[in-house]
Parts: sequence; structure tokens; C-alpha cells
Amino acid sequence: MHLEPLRPEHTELDLAAFLSSVEHLRRTLHWGNWPSADYTLEQNRADLERHWQEFQNREAYAYTVQSSDRSRCVGCVYINPSRSPGKRSEPIDEQSTEASIDFWVIESELANGLDRHLLQSLLEWIERDWPFTKVHFPLHVENERGRVIAASLGLPPIVPSPRPQHEIHVWRRD
Repeated sequence: MHLEPLRPEHTELDLAAFLSSVEHLRRTLHWGNWPSADYTLEQNRADLERHWQEFQNREAYAYTVQSSDRSRCVGCVYINPSRSPGKRSEPIDEQSTEASIDFWVIESELANGLDRHLLQSLLEWIERDWPFTKVHFPLHVENERGRVIAASLGLPPIVPSPRPQHEIHVWRRD
């Protein structure tokens, strides 16, 4: 796999990826009606433009997960650094010590273990290159596979969870 910042030029590959796995993503992510079956290319382009603007402003970071030959999008990663209330629009800096990371992979890649490989790679990347001391990985209670993978990689859940219907698995810097 290959990660790179999610930009508007990824619109078609990104749309194809999540439309290939609508039911899987709704079942595991529970992000409301996303992705809707009638989601258009124009709507996705607008969404990717928003993600790219947040990235450039250092407010949040969305990455496309591409196949190793970069011919297909196979998932996405969303890194949302925590801020004090009311500070959402301020850029991220070294003071951002906590973050929340959401990610998804297309259903056809589960058999290859891409979800586990991606999470393991994210943990190594955070440790090596990001300033965070604590990262939350919210996983819906119906995403049993994701919760098992997170626990097997040493990410314990917060008990009780502060977010309804989710287990929040936590990575902490040693």
C-alpha cells in the first residue's frame, strides 16, 4: 500500500473505492448515511477539496490509501488532532499532543489483512513522525474485526467508553 495526502485529483479513485464497499463501510463505521448509494462525483470532489483545504491549513489530515501500484484507492485515513474547545480552525503545532484517527479499507482487501497492516503501519508512523503522546482509535461496537485487531496490536479500550456505541482504543507514547 501507499499513503499520500487526499487531494481533489483522487476523486474518481476514492469514489470507486467507497462505492465498492457501501454496506461494509456502513456496517463497520456507522457514519450516518455515508456513503450514500447516490453520492455523486461532484459531491465527492467537494468533499476532497474540503479535506485538502483542512490539510493545507494544518487543521486535519486525510490520506488516501492506494494499492502499491497506485492504480486503486483501497481505503482512507483521517487524522484529527485534538484542540481546546473553540480552537478547531487553528493550525496544528507541536502543542497538539492528542489525536483521533479513523480509517477504512475496502471490503475486498479484508481477506489480505490490509486493515491490520494499515493499523500496524499507522502505529509505527505515529511513533516515528508525529508529535502526539496519545491517539484515540474509535471503533464502532459492530466492527468486531477492527476491535480485535486493535486489541491484538496492544491498543487497550477505554472503559467505560466516552463515545456511545464505540470502543475507543488508545495508543500512548512511552
